[in-house]
Amino acid sequence: MLAISQISLAAARHHLPGRADSARWNGQAAVRLGLHGQVKPGQLETLWDWGWRYDLPDSLTPALKTPQPDKSNPPLAGYFFGFSPPRTLAARADLHSARFEEALQASAQAILHAVEVESQTWFRDGRRLHRHTTGNLLWMTPLREEPRPGRALWPYVSGFVFNVTWDPLEARWKSVRLTAVRRYRAEYQQAFYDTLRDRVNAFDSAPGESL
Repeated sequence: MLAISQISLAAARHHLPGRADSARWNGQAAVRLGLHGQVKPGQLETLWDWGWRYDLPDSLTPALKTPQPDKSNPPLAGYFFGFSPPRTLAARADLHSARFEEALQASAQAILHAVEVESQTWFRDGRRLHRHTTGNLLWMTPLREEPRPGRALWPYVSGFVFNVTWDPLEARWKSVRLTAVRRYRAEYQQAFYDTLRDRVNAFDSAPGESL
């Protein structure tokens, strides 16, 4: 399963720091920002303070004044992506083995890289807003999973895509648009299943290798 949900700035500041202690920086936007390796204490708070003042549509071009905060439309910190394997793999693999976890994380990363390629932002042409592809994102994965009392432990990988992308047309940071990704979530989910299944098949066919 692939779950995609938006997270407000207030919710992200409250929930993410405790889950990012084992996460790593990813994406071309991370390279541009000089973020690499493991997420370090304080980096998230720096990002919150730096970036999310321009999330409202009227502030997407530098010529416009920064609007006042709109309490009815809280700033969007980013997008939560959750990946879990299909039940059809349960009979074939040890879902809690290190190799399966590695395959699961690699498959999730492959989909996030595909999402990055399709990432977009808005730009203003006169009075009209247009979308165009930027092809760069900032995300961290894997997030530490919170225990769920009363539920069987099922393998799960989650990541957080920040609401920021570098716009080469206007040479500035902007809010990211993942509208197409959310619209075609089913296709991305199937691509995740296919990628994971191929990795499992590769382990099964390799001599001496097994999940």
